[in-house]
Amino acid sequence: MTLISYFNFRRFILIAILGFLPISVIAQSPQPDSISARSAADSLTQSLNYKEIRGIERAATPAFYTPRKVLHAIFWLPRFTIDAMLRSTAFSAVFIDEKRIFKKFEDFFYLYEDKLAWFPVLNIVSGSPRGLGVNLTYHSHYFTSQAKGVYNNNDIWGLKGALSYIFFRHNYFWQFDVETRLETDDNFRFYGIGPDPQNDPRSYFLPDTDAERGIYAQRRLHLHANIGVRTSSNLEYFYSIFYQKRTVRNPAGTAADNFSKVFDTDSLPGSFFKSKKIYNELSFRFDNRESLKIIEPGARIEGYGGLAFGLKNDKDRLFRAGLDAMVFLPVFRQNRLLVPRIVFDMVENLNDRNDIAFVEYPRHQEFRGASSKSLLRSDKYKMTASLEYQWPLAYYLNGHLFYDYLTVAPKPGEFFTGKPPWAAGFGIDFHTTYSEVARLFFSYGSEGLFFKLDVGLSSLNKDRSDWK
Repeated sequence: MTLISYFNFRRFILIAILGFLPISVIAQSPQPDSISARSAADSLTQSLNYKEIRGIERAATPAFYTPRKVLHAIFWLPRFTIDAMLRSTAFSAVFIDEKRIFKKFEDFFYLYEDKLAWFPVLNIVSGSPRGLGVNLTYHSHYFTSQAKGVYNNNDIWGLKGALSYIFFRHNYFWQFDVETRLETDDNFRFYGIGPDPQNDPRSYFLPDTDAERGIYAQRRLHLHANIGVRTSSNLEYFYSIFYQKRTVRNPAGTAADNFSKVFDTDSLPGSFFKSKKIYNELSFRFDNRESLKIIEPGARIEGYGGLAFGLKNDKDRLFRAGLDAMVFLPVFRQNRLLVPRIVFDMVENLNDRNDIAFVEYPRHQEFRGASSKSLLRSDKYKMTASLEYQWPLAYYLNGHLFYDYLTVAPKPGEFFTGKPPWAAGFGIDFHTTYSEVARLFFSYGSEGLFFKLDVGLSSLNKDRSDWK
């Protein structure tokens, strides 16, 4: 992973450095337009009627001699860098494009005729490891099972188990999934509610605090069942139901940004509350790309609507809906794509006697300028807009340049108020024949520099049940 990322990072830098070429050529010595037969180095073709010159030879001083020397000195470094990168890149390209390397990789992780697979799981966010574990997957014909465990310390760990079965009935393909998760984490960051959370009374910041965020811990049990049907090669429908038990508390330690030291927890809905909910959802997915394993032009649209009901002391009644639309437009070549994307999510309170808990607002999982555990903006309506350029870097390796823009609002007509977070950066995805197995990206934006490395199997669809 380090070698591949390093190689492709140099290719990215090479594009910028090539801009020096038109100027740096000026600094080179002039060359003759053609070489005559008399000046040929081959003595067999050289004319015998040459003239012998006697005396002292002195090189003629070309025009603009001094400016040329100055430019030569100025542009020596970029010219040398270009030459070195071209030579090493050519060697690396041969190494990376050698498919046998990836075949060995697959042979190492896929066992028993590719029925059993294991992958290490590693999550690093801005230099801090957030978990290390293993993911085991067994696949046989129409049946798939998965087990995953991640551990960092006593306050950050998670377990996951899943079963999936595909069958054919009434001329359609159906899929049934069940999943359970138990996880705890102590580094969730809440920045308040609204497009300007510091000045929104719904945030309930303590009057004597200067902090812009509070950190809370959470323990979550999640049971999930899903059934889907593919009615055509491009269209799928799903029904999902899950049960979730969530406990919100202060993190361990006495840090100044602990949740109760930043927010009025007696007034902020959802603070230090044990909630139990059942959520029902109907959704669809349209995707007309010919292949999901490589960069392909096409379109992908996903929409959903669902109802959440609280149990026992949890009085929430929530309606959720959203749309995720992206178009893959070819530019230059069929595998060079410009991808505009809009992700819209909303939640409406169906119980006027009970305010929405702060942890139930839509999450910005698609925003690449901060961790998904940081609730930069929270409100009833959320929209993430992005523009991305995708291209293949090497065999099983794709590159991305992106710009993300995040905004929230209490009403749809108030989306572009305040100073919405933004991020721009580049990323690399690594995948095998079967699935994407690693993601890496760097970004810079309103929240500063952000880096994320995620090693492990990836799901192609958005998991709306994973509200953290």
